[in-house]
Amino acid sequence: METKIYNGIYTVVNKETGIHRTFRIRTQPENSKFAPGKRTVATLTSPDNNRGYTQFGFVTDDGINVWNKKRGVDVPSKWEWYAFMVCDLLLNDGTAMREKGKEYAVKVSKRCLLCNRRLTTPKSLKDGIGPECIKKLSPV
Repeated sequence: METKIYNGIYTVVNKETGIHRTFRIRTQPENSKFAPGKRTVATLTSPDNNRGYTQFGFVTDDGINVWNKKRGVDVPSKWEWYAFMVCDLLLNDGTAMREKGKEYAVKVSKRCLLCNRRLTTPKSLKDGIGPECIKKLSPV
């Protein structure tokens, strides 16, 4: 079976508002205490682009299964919305969201050209350089 959702770091941007959220899809290490060898999805929840992620579901080639503790009771939780959004963008090019009148873009994470740190904001991804390195290059 061909993989449809690849491991990686993705930044999803609302084209209307510019608000963005970064997601990580990865395979847990075989020696992991939690879900060894399984693929998980997480969203960036802290300023640390490498370790500041909160996991919320398992990834299969057909989509994302949000964990029960992250699901809403009467209405879908933000985690279920994230799963829907990521799957729609990665599997269907955002078709379902466009039908709901929402335009999003997905960008694959890159690394800063100067320091090699992970870039996650739309501006940094566009420029190829992070905000700290921009400050170092700017004349005082």
